[in-house]
Formats: sequence, structure tokens, C-alpha cells
Amino acid sequence: MDEDEKEMLFEAHARLANNRDKTPPPGFYDVADEDRPIELNKFPTTIEELEGERRRRVDKEARLRKQDAARNIIEQRQDAPSAILQANKLNDPETVKKRSKLNLPARLIPDHELEAIAKIGIASDLMEE
Repeated sequence: MDEDEKEMLFEAHARLANNRDKTPPPGFYDVADEDRPIELNKFPTTIEELEGERRRRVDKEARLRKQDAARNIIEQRQDAPSAILQANKLNDPETVKKRSKLNLPARLIPDHELEAIAKIGIASDLMEE
């Protein structure tokens, strides 16, 4: 071993040997409040913890959907007479409004002028080719 490595090992040995905790001398400032533990927010650190939260949320949503469906079925059973009346109103031929005939204004351009315009368009296409 060369001198640098020996010196490095000697310093490391000295640091490890000096492991007695000496209390520091009192300073100018009061540090009694700084000894309280720091509160850390616990975030999920593993995939299992993350998946567990998501699964709980998905299970809760599925349970709530089932409850809503059950409530809707119960409400439909209890409200059957009014549902039948409403369906009858929709199917009643008297309440269905008949459509009137569509009234369009008269043509502004007669048929023979439209045919002439079409012939001019065809002729111009043939001339371009």
C-alpha cells in the first residue's frame, strides 16, 4: 500500500474509534424547539400500496353503481302506474301531431335554363382536356 492509502485507512480508523457521543457546549441560541420530530407525509412507496388504493376506489364505485341500479328498479316498481300513463300518452294517436305537407317556393330558374347551364359546364370540361 502506498502512503495515501495508509493515511486514508488511519483517518477512517480514528473516526470509527471516536464514537463516544459528547454533548456539545451550550450555544447562543435556544434549540430546544428543534428537537421535535419532523412530521412526514406518508406516500405510497410500492406498487402494491398504489394498486390497493385504486382497487378500493374501483370497488367502492362498483358498489355504489349496484346500489343506484337497485334503487332505480325499486322506484320503477313503485311508480309503475304513472309510467304506464306516460307511455299511453306518448302512444296516443290524438296527441301525436301530424306533419303538414312541405310547402316550397316556386323555382326561380326554369328547367331549360338549368339544362343549358349543365351543357355549358360539360362543354368547358371537354375543352380543358
